[in-house]
Amino acid sequence: MFVEKGSQFAEPFNRIVYCTVEAGLIEKYYADSTYSRRIQGLSNMCDSGVEANPDGGYVVFSLSHLKVIIIIYLSWS
Repeated sequence: MFVEKGSQFAEPFNRIVYCTVEAGLIEKYYADSTYSRRIQGLSNMCDSGVEANPDGGYVVFSLSHLKVIIIIYLSWS
């Protein structure tokens, strides 16, 4: 936003920007947008069973992921 030098809105605008940066709201907004994109990507996954994670983050394993390992473990017992 452009505010002319000497404008009555310059100082309040600068204070708002400064407080926003100091409070960490810029980082919070970035983290929330990254999280929402990740959730959107997970909901758009194909039904092939292969989970792609382009962000390099982690994937939560459930029993359906570990089914093969459980079957192998039980067959050795």
